[in-house]
Order: sequence, then C-alpha cells, then structure tokens
Amino acid sequence: MKMKIIIIGLLICFAMTITAQAIPGYPIPTDPDGDGIYEDLNGNEIFDYDDVVVYYDNMEWIEKNMPRAPFDFNHNGLIDFDDVVCIYDML
Repeated sequence: MKMKIIIIGLLICFAMTITAQAIPGYPIPTDPDGDGIYEDLNGNEIFDYDDVVVYYDNMEWIEKNMPRAPFDFNHNGLIDFDDVVCIYDML
C-alpha cells in the first residue's frame, strides 16, 4: 500500500517598519538614500556635518531610545565612537 503525504501549509509574512523618533530638539531623522541607515539625524533632509555633531552629542540618548540597526553606521551592533568616525567618513 502506497501512502501519499500531503502537506498543507500557511505562509504568513510580516512586514516591519522601523520608525525613529525625534532626537530631543530636532525633527524626526530621515534616511535620504533609502539604505536603512538614518544619516540625516537633524531631520533637515540633508546629510551634512551637522548630522555628525547631532550623533556625537546624542549617542547615549540614541543608544537608550532608538532601534540600534538604523543608527549603527559600522554595523558592529553597538552605538559607539566608531560610528561617529564612520558617519564622518560618509560625508
């Protein structure tokens, strides 16, 4: 006797959008080039030196209040001074 195994499955897909909140004193950061990294930290829709300063001045707040991946510029899983160097080098 031959048996057939029929597998019926249900595939559920989830889409998750990571949204950043505003760094105190600034509008919500943006991702001007759509790469998933929020380069425009001061929310003026331009990636410039001021964004490096905002990052440096708010590293501790970012680490405690933001999702890590969009603000981890060197992709080491940390919000640290290496990210400041990395964001500066991106200018």
